Amino acid sequence: MADIQQVNFVPTEWGPKVEGWLHQIDGIERHIDAMQSRIASGEYQALTIEADGETVGAVVWSVEHEPRGAVVVVNALAGRPVPGLDLSKLALAFVARVGRASGAVAVRFWTDRRGLVRKMQGQGFRMSYVMEGRL
Repeated sequence: MADIQQVNFVPTEWGPKVEGWLHQIDGIERHIDAMQSRIASGEYQALTIEADGETVGAVVWSVEHEPRGAVVVVNALAGRPVPGLDLSKLALAFVARVGRASGAVAVRFWTDRRGLVRKMQGQGFRMSYVMEGRL
């Protein structure tokens, strides 16, 4: 798929298509049931990512309300490599536009992928407060 002409983020319901993409994420299994429930309740939104009409990934996002204002959260993002297309950059730009349009003050996501951390720091993101320990 060279020379992508159009990328769309299409609202969708929970189903095998979304779940299938998300299962690419290491450790997602412990979050799948909660994510499905939150999408069903409307608390989270699911989108498929389409490049020239072909589904190439999925993103799940939500809004958290904090004292400083609303924060758009990318809860999960997965896709397949597409030459000439940076899905993480495009998805974060999309939710940032949604966030700005709705008055959000920030966009947030979690990752343990060091390459993605470096890439996003180069785009003005900063690492924040997330730490986790095994129980």
